[in-house]
Amino acid sequence: MQKLIIIFLITFIIVLVLITFTSGSILPVFSRLFEGYFAILTVFGATSIAFSNYLDTVIRDISEKKKLEGLEAYSNVVDSFIDLKNELISNVLLFVGLIIANYILLGVVDLNINICILRIKVNWIIGSVQLSLFVVATYIVYNQISSFKTANEFKRVILKGES
Repeated sequence: MQKLIIIFLITFIIVLVLITFTSGSILPVFSRLFEGYFAILTVFGATSIAFSNYLDTVIRDISEKKKLEGLEAYSNVVDSFIDLKNELISNVLLFVGLIIANYILLGVVDLNINICILRIKVNWIIGSVQLSLFVVATYIVYNQISSFKTANEFKRVILKGES
């Protein structure tokens, strides 16, 4: 979670500086990126379902191997995969939260508020937050795909009996 907060803050600062430096003229470019949420949502949804099913299969395979070989070490492995599945569920909830936050921000932008805070327009701040949420959502998808690859490698090692 700390990594996500750091990614959010760094992106927010960079984007706010860019928007302020260009007097807001770069905002239409960023608004086109927000349309990418639907593509990311599709990829995230597909990988979440596939990853969840894959983890269930791996847990079953490892449980069978544990029964055949009677090794207690496999219990720790199964627990690790169950923890990974719980992380997957947390990622899904976080991702849904990010999408809801983005839609709320889109609604606030539609209000066309012309207030300035320290010479920075509220809409510029909102645009920076939106792009930061987009970058965090993209990172969550990347992290999930990386976890999928790592779980696949662990499965290979465990089922072959390698160390």
